[in-house]
Amino acid sequence: MARSVLNRPTGFRRMLSLVRPRIGALAGLAAVLVAAALAAMALFFALIVLLFSNVRGAAALLVIPLMFGFAAVFLWVAIKLMVAPAAVVIEELGALAGLRRSWELTRTNWWRILGITLVVGILVAVITQVVLIPASLLPTVLSGVISPHGGSGQDATLTVAVSIITAVVGALVGAVGYAFQTSVMALLYMDLRMRKDGLDIALLRDMETGADPDGIPGRKAIAANPYPGYGTAPGAWPNGR
Repeated sequence: MARSVLNRPTGFRRMLSLVRPRIGALAGLAAVLVAAALAAMALFFALIVLLFSNVRGAAALLVIPLMFGFAAVFLWVAIKLMVAPAAVVIEELGALAGLRRSWELTRTNWWRILGITLVVGILVAVITQVVLIPASLLPTVLSGVISPHGGSGQDATLTVAVSIITAVVGALVGAVGYAFQTSVMALLYMDLRMRKDGLDIALLRDMETGADPDGIPGRKAIAANPYPGYGTAPGAWPNGR
């Protein structure tokens, strides 16, 4: 996605060669996120057990708001850390540094990212159901057309075959949907860096000069002000005040 911003075609093999050095860091990031999620779940269930062991009858009234509060905090943190994988790959950061980078980039943009994420999730869910609903009706249709008077053996064979086809179709649809969602996440990361770091100016410079045609755009650290004196030096562009 970063290369497509500069209209640089990238095949799967080229993409894999560029990402290979960051696979270890991505695995570390995944381990940190999974460990944090498990710790949060353990804390949540420990609080529930503590409530029921001490408050007893009234604990049921406290569990519901506690669940909503936990879900809200989980959602807030998930949005704040959403672009951490992109930061780890593009900026060559470690797992913890990628989390801090994502937290910084999403500052003041939480609601916008949440809205985009919800719209994309609903869109993918609707498209998935549109594809999978006809597949779920396939066994009934085929059994009536292919084997209207078939025995139990034919019905069982047909059911197994259709189940395999449905599972393959579901896996393909899920893979495409996941790829689309991660592409949106990558575009959000590029957009946030354009807003925070002036990455768009640096990308325009790379496009004009043709610098690093085989690399990943935006991999080098971009300062908040890519050009010294921008908006302040005599004769410079206006600073918008």
